[in-house]
Amino acid sequence: MKLVKQRVAAAVSLACLLAACVSHEGSYSPDCIAYSGNRITLDGDRFVWDKFTDQVLVNDAGEVVDQYPEYPLRGRYRMEGETVHFESYTGEPLPVMHLQREGDKTYLLTEKQLDSWQTDRPRCPLALDSTP
Repeated sequence: MKLVKQRVAAAVSLACLLAACVSHEGSYSPDCIAYSGNRITLDGDRFVWDKFTDQVLVNDAGEVVDQYPEYPLRGRYRMEGETVHFESYTGEPLPVMHLQREGDKTYLLTEKQLDSWQTDRPRCPLALDSTP
């Protein structure tokens, strides 16, 4: 019986250690095939927030128009529990976002997405890229 207790204690300790190693850092992009949207990278205490689209706009001179000239935004972020507060280097107001973990996936959700998470899953939320 003592050996069983020791093995259970070791397994619980290992699970706690592995859970503590779960990181929120990395690139978050839409969890579906998306033709436009946001891509947010969290690294250390810094972020890069970019926008993308497959739509190409051309001006009268035949030049491709940058649809998001103010992006990528860069700055610092801080965590309060599972809440992410963004502070851009240039002072743009940015929304607070929230980490939500489900199984082996980590999502970065807006306030509205988080509020409806349990009842009405948001379509195509930002998910942490799990590719190595």
